[in-house]
Amino acid sequence: MNYASSRNIPNQLKVFLVFLLLAHQNMPFISGPRVSDVFQVILLVFVFLVAAHYSLTGIENKFGVFFLVFAGLHFVHGLTGGGFNLVLTFGFLMRLAIAYFIIRIVDTDFPKIYVKLLYFFAIMSLAFYIPLLISSYFADILFSTYFNFIRDIEFGETLNYHVFIYVFDNYIYNEIPRNAGIFWEPGAFGVFLNIAILFNIVLKKKMFIKQNIVFMLLILTTQSTGAYLSLFTIIISYYLVREIVKFKFVYLAIFVTIALTAYTTLPFMQEKIYGELEYYEDNPTAKHGQERITRFQSTAQDLSFFISNPITGRGSFNRHFVERDVNTTTSLLKHFGLIGFFFVFSYMYKSMKNFCVFNNFSEKFALFMIISIIVITFSQSMFRKPIFFAFCFMYLMNFKDYVKNSRTTIH
Repeated sequence: MNYASSRNIPNQLKVFLVFLLLAHQNMPFISGPRVSDVFQVILLVFVFLVAAHYSLTGIENKFGVFFLVFAGLHFVHGLTGGGFNLVLTFGFLMRLAIAYFIIRIVDTDFPKIYVKLLYFFAIMSLAFYIPLLISSYFADILFSTYFNFIRDIEFGETLNYHVFIYVFDNYIYNEIPRNAGIFWEPGAFGVFLNIAILFNIVLKKKMFIKQNIVFMLLILTTQSTGAYLSLFTIIISYYLVREIVKFKFVYLAIFVTIALTAYTTLPFMQEKIYGELEYYEDNPTAKHGQERITRFQSTAQDLSFFISNPITGRGSFNRHFVERDVNTTTSLLKHFGLIGFFFVFSYMYKSMKNFCVFNNFSEKFALFMIISIIVITFSQSMFRKPIFFAFCFMYLMNFKDYVKNSRTTIH
């Protein structure tokens, strides 16, 4: 990698590129089948031209292997799945290339810029969420005043609305509104906020700093059970890694107690989990044309397909009508088997480990980061998104020599 070129890139351009990486397929104002496809082509061309301008278009060996592995898996799926779908294949490979070039361009500034952008979106969301919390009439007034700027989002069985910089999540039917921020639904907002906390822990060496406290408060506003469980996982992981041995289990006991208390005292958490479990028990198998398929059904369905094709997965060319990719890990196993799973998470682990060592943080935390990401994405399908692959390619950032010659200072 040409590190000198990367360091000479204007910070404003780096921020813009990370924003585009974060926005693609995540923010409704540039989503949708046609808009997203066109935007993806434009984004790839733009990113490649920027990389070319700064002499960063070379293909790193490990990325080349990663790219060829997934191109090969698509080829195998085409042979065994009854035909090829070039649109799906090229779309997937384009997203890999977008993530790769943006990481090469932004380099070690990527985690810092990611955190700053999430902090900006978090604060901005409060400008909409607080008035909405006071009264749902705020949304009605906004809709009547700026009707021409309102766009709808079909999400599952609900119809959400957005005004480009904020998503109103089914606000009419929620007794307490849920905060989706600029993302397609509250659970997705929770995913990105939790990942920002993970990055901040490594960057700042602390859990309870101003930015993280804001992120935690915003996670509460999402009312996402997955986001809550992920946050508790991150907090427990931090104390298991950072604190001295004799206090680790004390902290663990405290936070487990807090988690159980929250679960038993917050009605929507129990209702949501028990509701999906009961529905799963009553409808253990998804049927063609069935209107609803829960997270648990989706996970069970993913695992059944994985068991039938454990090495290469079943691909995406012969998707069943009722299939719903919800759980990132099991969806990855279903579509790309053990081969895809190994490459994604081994690259991601290497990236997080290097990131921790570079920032003088315990490399043990890298494993906890991977576990947290798996928990975070249990109810959100992220494995096809460029931002998810960017987390795999962080090993490309400019700390190769530093990692080789350094040891962590926090154990």
